[in-house]
Amino acid sequence: MPSARMKRRDDAEKNTELAPHKVSRPVQRAWDQDEYMNHFEEADALPPGGLRPFPSNAPMTSDETLQAIKALEEAPDGFRRLDWSGQGLSNLPPISKAMQNARVVMLNDNRLTSFPQELSQLRLMQKLRIESNSISGVPSYINSFPLLQDLRACDNSITSLSGNIGRCSYLRIIDLQRNQLSALPPNIGALTNLEKLLLTNNRIREIPITLSRLCSLHTFRIDKNQVAKFGFNVAQMTSLTQLRIGHNLVTYVPGNIGDAKSLIELSVENNLIESLPPSICELKLQTLRVEANPLKRPPLEVCVRGAETVFRFLKRTQYAVETWKMDLSRFKLKFVPFPDLQSAAAWEIMTWCNIQHLSLGNNRLVSLPVEINMMSNLTILDVNSNKLATVPPSVGTLPRLQVLDAASNAIQALPGNMRANVQLQELLLENNRLTTIPLSVADLESLLEIRIPSNRLTKVPEHIGGATALTHLSLEHNEIRTLSHGLTALANLLILDLSHNAITEVTTSLVKIRPNEDPPTHHAHQAEEGGRIQLGSIVNPEIRRERIRLVLSGGKRPQWRLLGPVVLDEMEYERPPGCGQRRR
Repeated sequence: MPSARMKRRDDAEKNTELAPHKVSRPVQRAWDQDEYMNHFEEADALPPGGLRPFPSNAPMTSDETLQAIKALEEAPDGFRRLDWSGQGLSNLPPISKAMQNARVVMLNDNRLTSFPQELSQLRLMQKLRIESNSISGVPSYINSFPLLQDLRACDNSITSLSGNIGRCSYLRIIDLQRNQLSALPPNIGALTNLEKLLLTNNRIREIPITLSRLCSLHTFRIDKNQVAKFGFNVAQMTSLTQLRIGHNLVTYVPGNIGDAKSLIELSVENNLIESLPPSICELKLQTLRVEANPLKRPPLEVCVRGAETVFRFLKRTQYAVETWKMDLSRFKLKFVPFPDLQSAAAWEIMTWCNIQHLSLGNNRLVSLPVEINMMSNLTILDVNSNKLATVPPSVGTLPRLQVLDAASNAIQALPGNMRANVQLQELLLENNRLTTIPLSVADLESLLEIRIPSNRLTKVPEHIGGATALTHLSLEHNEIRTLSHGLTALANLLILDLSHNAITEVTTSLVKIRPNEDPPTHHAHQAEEGGRIQLGSIVNPEIRRERIRLVLSGGKRPQWRLLGPVVLDEMEYERPPGCGQRRR
């Protein structure tokens, strides 16, 4: 028994005389490539006047739409595909009665200057291809096609899109690329079945907020326009998988973009974006394009190393939002990505101002920002292994700073005034270019440890005695020739390392720096263990390490340099009060 499709083909062969004049493609091709049958499943025939039931999630339909659906079910096949493409038409020929049942209409590659009024007769049309013409706008009678599912009108001169397009509730694809659209109608948000919205290369300046209602949209391209901001809530678009908004004037990416869990492609290249929100690292992106932006967070030197490095940077930023501990070491940074006070989001500025632990080691920093004085809660500042020539005065204004690790730089000077660093306990300056111990050290009453080995010191100044709480003074591998009597004021000193210097004279008064807990008889005991005693100090590495652990901060806190590295993902923490609470 012949199938329903074969029967329709036989009927069409009998009606070939009804085909439009000057058809550029043979009718046989329309039969072999029946797009309607490829896109829409066949259903059982309905009795005259019957209506097909719709699923519960189908959009609400008006009486006009129901009548069109009824007509579609009852209409004879006629011409399912009306192909007038590539014929140089400036006007449409008459549409016969048999053509009025066409589902697929192809008018692309012609010379049409306006949307043909004759198309209003094709009330059963489901796909319209009218690209590559000179059409100036989509008219208001677009709602004459209630069953329209696919509208392709790219490569025209369209400047306006009628708001009545929101009444085409079955639309799944809108392609208006390479036109001259300057705005989108708010009614476009009523197209809840829309899956693809292609608006590349237009003149659109604003995206309506109603676009957030497009819960079925999975492809949205609005690149190469004049958009200044997102304008819609991307978190509500739960089906969105591809978002291209590059080559615009966008200044920031919304912080809740991480809630668009289905997103796998995000392109924001060639914009004015300075920072990416940490929530991006929550997405399972396969493609991320951020090039040609004035990015500062993450900086350009991070972005050029690939998406994996960008995600690692953003993940550490997200960790800082939750714990107030920022670890940006080993990113080859050339500057500290402190947010701009005028353009950055409020949550971003608040996060940086509340940071307690900032690690910037193993980068390429040549300076620290002056805004660092806003980080009043900072307790640990680690800038080791960079290219710093000086520590800025703003560091000397941090009242809660406890550890300053600036080893392996090119530092020649410290801030002249460090009296505000009342809680500073560890000053680590190994492998720098200091020629003297700064005078500001005498103002640090809480200082417990100073490490200045491998510098260019020639003497120990008298003002070192001002740091009366000092327990560990490491000055090895310098050019020290003489020792000052200021050392005798360090009654709490436990470790004094002056090895690998050029000391020619040691005064007898220096024996006073031996702690009371080390009796004179300990020399023989240390010699048996292989320990080496110099100027009453303990220089055996294991003994020194254990002593440091016991004496710093009441004997409980381990020294900063001795803390082992902890993998960021495995670190256990308790959120400080108020952290992570911000307005999006």
